Amino acid sequence: MRKLTSNLNISPTLMRRVVKRELGFHPYEIRRMHMFTEKMKVNRYDKARKLLSIVQKDRKSLFSICHG
Repeated sequence: MRKLTSNLNISPTLMRRVVKRELGFHPYEIRRMHMFTEKMKVNRYDKARKLLSIVQKDRKSLFSICHG
């Protein structure tokens, strides 16, 4: 983009603004997200529920360990 700004004799700020607003381009790379399968979702949910039940049962000892 620097080369274009010098060739067109415009400021870099103006060039970025035009590229972003007029052309709809953004200065970042779009990455693919990790997609969970149904089995992975169920497994994650089960583990979270198990952890939550452990924390709820043993809240006092957990608090003393964390702030001991």
